[in-house]
Amino acid sequence: MSKGESVIAEAPMNAFSIAIVLLCCIVNIADGLDFATLVQAAPVISHAWAVNPRMLGVLFASTAIGMAVGAFVVAPQADRFGRRTILLSALALNAVVMLLSAAAGSVHELLALRFFTGIGVGSLMANLNVLVIEYANRKWGNFFLSVMHLCYALGVTFASQIGYWFVADHGWQILFIVGGLFNLVILVAVFLWLPESMQFLLAAQPRGALERVNRVRRRLGVEPLDALPAITGGGRARTRIADLIGPGMIAGSVLLWVASLGYSVVGFYHLSWTPKVLDDAGLPTRLALLAGTFTSIFSILGNLSMGYFSAIVSAARLTAIYFAGAATSFLLFGLNTGDPYMMLTIAPVISFFAQGAFSGLMINATRYYPATMRAAGVGFVVGFGRFGAVAGPLVGGIVLGAGGGLLPLYAALAVVAAVAAACIFIVSRFHGPAPATA
Repeated sequence: MSKGESVIAEAPMNAFSIAIVLLCCIVNIADGLDFATLVQAAPVISHAWAVNPRMLGVLFASTAIGMAVGAFVVAPQADRFGRRTILLSALALNAVVMLLSAAAGSVHELLALRFFTGIGVGSLMANLNVLVIEYANRKWGNFFLSVMHLCYALGVTFASQIGYWFVADHGWQILFIVGGLFNLVILVAVFLWLPESMQFLLAAQPRGALERVNRVRRRLGVEPLDALPAITGGGRARTRIADLIGPGMIAGSVLLWVASLGYSVVGFYHLSWTPKVLDDAGLPTRLALLAGTFTSIFSILGNLSMGYFSAIVSAARLTAIYFAGAATSFLLFGLNTGDPYMMLTIAPVISFFAQGAFSGLMINATRYYPATMRAAGVGFVVGFGRFGAVAGPLVGGIVLGAGGGLLPLYAALAVVAAVAAACIFIVSRFHGPAPATA
């Protein structure tokens, strides 16, 4: 553990550190809004442009592919250029692309723009996890990570409310206009108030690092340093995949990657297709759209429960339990596909367990990797999940477009969630505590 990590991990959180964590949470509201705009716009776009389910699946997948690029390629650069730099770049990209999306004139234009939105979302997601764990202390770190993921659900809820109240009168474009303006506001706030990670400054030691570190330390209420510690590991990080699967890292990394893949298959299918599935099942369109609000509320409860209980029991074991709960809920949803109101009742329960499991997955990932490779490590966990985020909505679109039965589809989703539960259980059973904690 670095000197910067030990200072923050052991010190009580003060107004400054809490404000930084809360700012990251607000950024994640924008992240959730950016993703969910298309989900809420999809039923209207499908009617306005005569878009079939397969093409909608491609649209959803385009966002997920961009998220993979953001997580694998852009997010790891935060270990080299700084967490703050990547956050500012991603917010600026999202603000511009969201506003351009409102002016899209065809599904192909929107397809390209959603790819770039995905890059911004994928970059933000990985680095927000890193910043929260680097500014929260050991006592509150897991809880604040869960609160940050809760804020992603708040962003989804925000999009759902815009869809419910304004899309009918103002068109689907209003979702992207509000999202773009919100990103601009958050961009200004981050530029003015978010400092660079102290762990990054100590590890990379860019120009002016000592002054910047001491500025942070003073605001944390600890004594400034007289000099920077000696650089280990060659200074600015250039993390390779070989570093993430080196001795002592490979088992945990691979299990986390597979669990992330499993979560994203089921989680992004559920988030992307649930309003459309409920609409097709016979619910009124406005009620199907409002289902996004119900599922988001239960997502919030899932995140909060994970954050609270993971401070008491093993986060890995609790995450495995939540994945198992998601598997059971998917199966129950499939068994009740003849009753749209029962489906509406079960959908929020899926969100509770799936989002709680994702929060637990990120807790385990951020705790697993040391500061010098944390952005890359978490980025790869998020990035491998993007493969699932592509497959889930895309396969869902193919199956639904072909008229396949819902029970086999939801049974398959239950199996995927069960595999993720097994991976996290193995981590908890055979690999014990993570080798690096913040």
